Amino acid sequence: MAIAPDVYAAVSVRKRKTTVAEALMGDAWVRHVTGPRTMQVLLQISQLCDLLDGVQLSEKPDTFTWNLTADRNYSAASAYGAMFLSSSSPLGAKQIWKTSAPPRVKFFFWLVMHGRC
Repeated sequence: MAIAPDVYAAVSVRKRKTTVAEALMGDAWVRHVTGPRTMQVLLQISQLCDLLDGVQLSEKPDTFTWNLTADRNYSAASAYGAMFLSSSSPLGAKQIWKTSAPPRVKFFFWLVMHGRC
């Protein structure tokens, strides 16, 4: 869809459920384009033909791996941890929370340090 959005829009919802193997067999995917053949659609079909030229499918099943764990298996915990990979605490954040200042003061300094104030 991202490569050829106009071609995607010109294919019926029913035909979108066709497998890749079925669509590639005899270039059946071109016949699935039933919308208006505008210049944009024709250009995108040409680009798709170039991209698909020489593609050969294998019988090997697809495998999905998660690159953010050592065992390459997805888990909710690893996804949660991924959200914080590039985050860092501002300098002095721990010291602010250890002070005996009232919570509203600590919170105000937290807002300032995170650029929210």
